[in-house]
Amino acid sequence: MELVRIDKLLAHRGVGTRSATFELAKARRVCWSNRDDSPHEERTRVAGPKDKVPIGASLFLDGNLVPGALPLLIAYHKPKFVLSAMRDDIRWKDQARRHLGQILEPRFLKGGMHPVGRLDYETTGLLLFSTDGKLTQQLLHPRRGVEKEYIATVEGAADECELSAILAEGVETTEGTHTAELIEVTPSDGPLNEVDALTLDDENDDDEYCGPYSDVRLVVKEGKHRMVRRILANCGYPVVELKRLRHGEISLAKLPVGEFRSCSNEEIEWAESLLGK
Repeated sequence: MELVRIDKLLAHRGVGTRSATFELAKARRVCWSNRDDSPHEERTRVAGPKDKVPIGASLFLDGNLVPGALPLLIAYHKPKFVLSAMRDDIRWKDQARRHLGQILEPRFLKGGMHPVGRLDYETTGLLLFSTDGKLTQQLLHPRRGVEKEYIATVEGAADECELSAILAEGVETTEGTHTAELIEVTPSDGPLNEVDALTLDDENDDDEYCGPYSDVRLVVKEGKHRMVRRILANCGYPVVELKRLRHGEISLAKLPVGEFRSCSNEEIEWAESLLGK
């Protein structure tokens, strides 16, 4: 069984930073056992921060059971107008923008859980959080080609065959030429309200749009800043709403807005396969 330093294991379970857990172990406030329900006499007191214990051990701090290991991945349904960062830049403090650091559980924050990439401030949908930096790199690196599926509400009655061909050939943007796989195009009632209908990429356009809308469902394998919005706008279909539905084998499904969920065993196995485990 793999043995891990007690201060590192405590930090990984979200008890605190490595320096904080070092001091807890140094003060001999930590015990461990093979069972969560073990009585005090069956627990082993840690002599110091360099002591190693089994990675799956039950840990007790001041006699209280420490929560289990942090998950490798969790899924979050990001609402609109939440910043995909753990804190906001001090330059924007007067705007009081919500950010992920205000939403994530404290023990997840202490355990180093971080967002896998980002979604634009006004984009909604699936956002993953990970405790493994190497996994995050694999999920985001273009060479891995991990699919990301979106549904975009756009201005205009998009022609499915024409748009599919254009996206497959590649759309030129200021950051290069990007391709996408079109899944389907369906008529749409448009954005939910007038505020949502404001197209942020067209700030100088004072004319209110009154034409038809389409829902464009597509898959990309890169996630550069605002890429989906840019390629659809360059195809003549400005995006008024955007939602991520899937990241690799992990789907948003019916997860309510603003809620988290644990990833299934199958989803975790897929993620671990990216690490070659």
